Amino acid sequence: MYCLHLTNDTHRIPELHTWLLRWQQELGITADRLFQINLALEEVIVNGMKYAYPEQKGMPIEVTMECRDDELIFVVDDRGVAFDPTEVANPDITQPAELRNAGGLGIFLTRQLAKSLSYTRLANHNRLTITFDK
Repeated sequence: MYCLHLTNDTHRIPELHTWLLRWQQELGITADRLFQINLALEEVIVNGMKYAYPEQKGMPIEVTMECRDDELIFVVDDRGVAFDPTEVANPDITQPAELRNAGGLGIFLTRQLAKSLSYTRLANHNRLTITFDK
Protein backbone atom coordinates (compact mmCIF):
# COMPACT_ATOMS: atom_id res chain seq x y z
CA MET A 1 0.00 0.00 0.00
CA TYR A 2 1.24 3.47 -0.88
CA CYS A 3 0.32 6.57 1.10
CA LEU A 4 0.40 10.33 0.49
CA HIS A 5 -0.18 12.79 3.33
CA LEU A 6 -1.43 16.24 2.38
CA THR A 7 -3.09 19.12 4.15
CA ASN A 8 -6.02 21.18 2.93
CA ASP A 9 -3.80 23.58 1.02
CA THR A 10 -4.38 23.60 -2.75
CA HIS A 11 -0.74 24.64 -3.27
CA ARG A 12 0.16 21.06 -2.32
CA ILE A 13 -1.74 19.50 -5.25
CA PRO A 14 1.44 19.12 -7.38
CA GLU A 15 2.62 16.59 -4.77
CA LEU A 16 -0.17 14.28 -5.98
CA HIS A 17 1.22 14.19 -9.51
CA THR A 18 4.78 13.68 -8.26
CA TRP A 19 3.59 10.83 -6.02
CA LEU A 20 1.75 9.12 -8.87
CA LEU A 21 4.73 9.52 -11.21
CA ARG A 22 6.93 7.80 -8.63
CA TRP A 23 4.87 4.60 -8.94
CA GLN A 24 3.90 4.77 -12.63
CA GLN A 25 6.48 2.36 -13.99
CA GLU A 26 6.26 -0.10 -11.10
CA LEU A 27 2.48 -0.30 -11.47
CA GLY A 28 2.54 -0.48 -15.26
CA ILE A 29 0.36 2.57 -15.91
CA THR A 30 0.54 4.35 -19.27
CA ALA A 31 1.10 8.11 -19.35
CA ASP A 32 -2.45 8.64 -20.66
CA ARG A 33 -3.97 6.55 -17.89
CA LEU A 34 -1.84 8.29 -15.28
CA PHE A 35 -3.13 11.64 -16.57
CA GLN A 36 -6.75 10.46 -16.22
CA ILE A 37 -6.21 9.08 -12.72
CA ASN A 38 -4.40 12.25 -11.64
CA LEU A 39 -7.21 14.43 -13.04
CA ALA A 40 -9.95 12.48 -11.25
CA LEU A 41 -8.06 12.39 -7.95
CA GLU A 42 -7.20 16.06 -8.19
CA GLU A 43 -10.89 16.95 -8.60
CA VAL A 44 -11.84 14.94 -5.51
CA ILE A 45 -8.94 16.14 -3.38
CA VAL A 46 -9.34 19.83 -4.24
CA ASN A 47 -13.03 19.60 -3.31
CA GLY A 48 -12.01 18.06 0.00
CA MET A 49 -9.41 20.77 0.56
CA LYS A 50 -11.94 23.52 -0.10
CA TYR A 51 -15.02 22.17 1.65
CA ALA A 52 -14.14 19.52 4.26
CA TYR A 53 -12.57 22.07 6.58
CA PRO A 54 -14.28 25.39 5.85
CA GLU A 55 -12.78 27.24 8.82
CA GLN A 56 -9.48 25.42 9.37
CA LYS A 57 -6.10 25.35 7.67
CA GLY A 58 -3.41 22.68 7.77
CA MET A 59 -5.90 19.85 8.26
CA PRO A 60 -5.01 16.33 7.06
CA ILE A 61 -6.05 14.66 3.85
CA GLU A 62 -4.63 11.20 3.26
CA VAL A 63 -4.56 9.33 -0.02
CA THR A 64 -3.76 5.63 -0.09
CA MET A 65 -3.27 3.49 -3.16
CA GLU A 66 -3.40 -0.27 -3.44
CA CYS A 67 -2.88 -2.38 -6.53
CA ARG A 68 -5.00 -5.51 -6.93
CA ASP A 69 -4.67 -7.48 -10.15
CA ASP A 70 -5.54 -5.00 -12.93
CA GLU A 71 -7.09 -2.39 -10.63
CA LEU A 72 -5.81 0.56 -8.64
CA ILE A 73 -7.81 1.38 -5.53
CA PHE A 74 -7.45 4.83 -4.00
CA VAL A 75 -8.94 5.93 -0.71
CA VAL A 76 -9.17 9.67 -0.02
CA ASP A 77 -9.65 10.24 3.70
CA ASP A 78 -10.32 13.44 5.64
CA ARG A 79 -11.76 14.29 9.04
CA GLY A 80 -13.85 17.17 7.78
CA VAL A 81 -17.54 17.93 7.44
CA ALA A 82 -19.52 14.85 6.44
CA PHE A 83 -20.19 14.82 2.71
CA ASP A 84 -21.03 11.96 0.37
CA PRO A 85 -20.03 12.95 -3.18
CA THR A 86 -21.60 9.79 -4.57
CA GLU A 87 -25.02 11.29 -3.81
CA VAL A 88 -24.37 14.31 -6.03
CA ALA A 89 -26.54 14.16 -9.16
CA ASN A 90 -24.83 14.36 -12.52
CA PRO A 91 -25.14 17.80 -14.11
CA ASP A 92 -27.20 18.16 -17.26
CA ILE A 93 -24.31 18.70 -19.65
CA THR A 94 -26.72 19.17 -22.54
CA GLN A 95 -27.59 22.61 -21.16
CA PRO A 96 -25.36 25.64 -21.70
CA ALA A 97 -23.03 26.26 -18.74
CA GLU A 98 -24.80 29.48 -17.77
CA LEU A 99 -28.09 27.56 -17.29
CA ARG A 100 -26.65 24.75 -15.16
CA ASN A 101 -26.40 24.76 -11.39
CA ALA A 102 -22.88 25.38 -10.11
CA GLY A 103 -20.84 22.38 -9.09
CA GLY A 104 -21.00 18.69 -9.80
CA LEU A 105 -18.67 18.61 -12.79
CA GLY A 106 -15.70 17.26 -10.82
CA ILE A 107 -17.54 14.25 -9.44
CA PHE A 108 -19.14 13.73 -12.87
CA LEU A 109 -15.68 13.65 -14.45
CA THR A 110 -14.43 11.27 -11.76
CA ARG A 111 -17.37 8.94 -12.43
CA GLN A 112 -16.49 8.92 -16.13
CA LEU A 113 -12.83 8.06 -15.53
CA ALA A 114 -13.18 5.58 -12.64
CA LYS A 115 -14.49 2.05 -12.56
CA SER A 116 -16.35 2.67 -9.30
CA LEU A 117 -16.83 5.09 -6.41
CA SER A 118 -18.01 4.39 -2.90
CA TYR A 119 -18.26 6.51 0.23
CA THR A 120 -18.29 5.70 3.92
CA ARG A 121 -18.32 7.88 7.01
CA LEU A 122 -16.42 6.08 9.75
CA ALA A 123 -15.24 7.49 13.08
CA ASN A 124 -15.64 11.10 11.88
CA HIS A 125 -13.72 10.38 8.67
CA ASN A 126 -14.95 10.83 5.12
CA ARG A 127 -13.60 7.95 3.04
CA LEU A 128 -14.06 8.00 -0.69
CA THR A 129 -12.85 4.85 -2.42
CA ILE A 130 -12.14 5.23 -6.13
CA THR A 131 -11.29 2.19 -8.22
CA PHE A 132 -9.62 2.50 -11.60
CA ASP A 133 -8.77 -0.11 -14.17
CA LYS A 134 -5.08 0.08 -15.02
